[in-house]
Amino acid sequence: MLGGGAVREGAELRYDVKIAGGRTAALTLLVESCEQPWLCAGRMSGDALGGSWSWSYSERGGLTRVTYESELNLAGLLRFAGAVIERELRSSVRGNLANPKTYVEAGMGPAAG
Repeated sequence: MLGGGAVREGAELRYDVKIAGGRTAALTLLVESCEQPWLCAGRMSGDALGGSWSWSYSERGGLTRVTYESELNLAGLLRFAGAVIERELRSSVRGNLANPKTYVEAGMGPAAG
């Protein structure tokens, strides 16, 4: 999170996405809509790429479902690495979601209440 603080409308998040050849591409996510804890969405921009993103949570039967969607628009030479970048971005998002899941399931998350 750039500048610290909570995720909220107007907040910016920074990612360094791994791409082909061991290189990275900087990616900034601008939060345009945030209805915590159920929905967050916005636009992304960075080194020759941009697009939109959103995640949402829903609960049913004691289970939480997380849905992440993104649309990437690649420019320049990155167009040829589009499949690699999308795969790396999906992998990064899965890892980011698995970390808090492991933390909470280990009993270290916020108290139920």
